Amino acid sequence: MTNQRNYRLVKKIKDRSRFNIENLEHYILSLQVGSNDFQICVTDSRDNRGLLLEDYVFENIDSIEAQIEELQHIFDEHHLLLANFWKTVRLSLKNKKFALIPTELYDQNKASDYIKYTAELNNEEEELKTRKLSSIDAIVIFVVNKRLTSFFHSIYPNLEVEFLHQSSALIKGLLEYNTVSDRRTMFLYVDRFQLHILVKSGSELNFYNSFPIRSFSDYVRYITIIAKDLHLNIEEDTVFIWGYLSETSDRYKELNKYIKYLQLGTPPKEINLGYQFDEIPDHHYYDLYSIHRCD
Repeated sequence: MTNQRNYRLVKKIKDRSRFNIENLEHYILSLQVGSNDFQICVTDSRDNRGLLLEDYVFENIDSIEAQIEELQHIFDEHHLLLANFWKTVRLSLKNKKFALIPTELYDQNKASDYIKYTAELNNEEEELKTRKLSSIDAIVIFVVNKRLTSFFHSIYPNLEVEFLHQSSALIKGLLEYNTVSDRRTMFLYVDRFQLHILVKSGSELNFYNSFPIRSFSDYVRYITIIAKDLHLNIEEDTVFIWGYLSETSDRYKELNKYIKYLQLGTPPKEINLGYQFDEIPDHHYYDLYSIHRCD
């Protein structure tokens, strides 16, 4: 392992007035890892209070070995993360290797068959995991690198780390988002180099998928295709958006040319955030905030 650090801490918020290391047994540690970043959120299970948020961005990472090396650096320098007294540890994976299967159609013996339609599975280096998503009565099947699994099990040998896919947090969180109307509505989550699109009617899921973004035209292409397929009029309907952008950013301004009623979303109502979190825009970290609710 090298001493060079190929990551940056881009955001850190801590509610020092409420965080108490003596209460870790009541705290839920939510972790989220992708090829480009790593996030941490700590919530108090007793009142859903957000206590800590950290966001790290990886730089020049091109392999699972390099990713784990950077994670090891982060954990080695973060005494709190190494604690093994959390009430729950949940790890959310950001990747394109997942599938949603209705529970009534799911056969655990066919999990690898389901995933092959959306991703290629390397049996030597990867494994399949599943997570029930009760809000839509479905099973999320997703791929995890075995080295990543081993790394987190080695960090928390006395705890059962709960694995889930980013889609579980977004779907659960956005289905609970109150839009006042039960009309079919589009939701966008702009991640780093990724766009998530969800469409729902009331609490019913109509569509969900994520798409790689390489240029601005990709945003427009995916949004317009999905809107057309689901008979949505993005020139007249309100579209809610979260993620890494702001009202003054070029991406938002350009999107607003195609979506007249583009509205920034707010945090999940199920998390309580103190004034310390005021410096974070309300529409940031919706997926991270929703992980603690994925029980």
